[in-house]
Amino acid sequence: PEMCEKALADGSIDGMTLCRSSMLDPFYARKVAEGREDEIRPCIQCANCEYTNLTCSNPFCSANPAAMQQTQFNIPLTAEPKSVAVIGGGIAGMVAAYTAAKAGHSVSLYEKAPVLGGHMVETGKQPFKQGVAKLNAWYERQLRKFGVKIYVNTEMTAEAIRSLGVNVCILALGSYFAVPDIPGVNSQNVMSAYDYLNGTEPSGKNVVV
Repeated sequence: PEMCEKALADGSIDGMTLCRSSMLDPFYARKVAEGREDEIRPCIQCANCEYTNLTCSNPFCSANPAAMQQTQFNIPLTAEPKSVAVIGGGIAGMVAAYTAAKAGHSVSLYEKAPVLGGHMVETGKQPFKQGVAKLNAWYERQLRKFGVKIYVNTEMTAEAIRSLGVNVCILALGSYFAVPDIPGVNSQNVMSAYDYLNGTEPSGKNVVV
């Protein structure tokens, strides 16, 4: 939005149209007009909209699953608010918590890591994937906007979940990456790509990927 505002102000353009931005957030223009730019859903530049537009005749958006299908996948307010616990603060857990809270339920989100986002955290650290980091931050802002109670550094057991006394529990426990079954794979000088992207440095100079 700031780039568009600057171009209008200095006379570089007379107006602009929104294409991909409108798929990401159908209320993009309204949010700009109301000064709510931080609520605009960010693009992760995955090009899924372009690919699916060519192959499926209907574009799809990785960051906004309801794009082009808002009437089918709208989130109506519930007539029976419930207490909901979401276990896992990765992208699936964040979307589940956001959807339930937007529907009017009372939602608590539990994540054993110190931050939300799951695998979006290390992915978003790459210079060409800043959109992923922005989307992660956008979801966290939305969760707080809709009153989701967020608990990080909190690993939940079955007993702990039972003690919450909620009406509904959603398990969003994340994904697991494959580890090859080869000799030495569990030794101390073997790390995952996720560890390295999160800041763990190799212990030597000769590295095999």
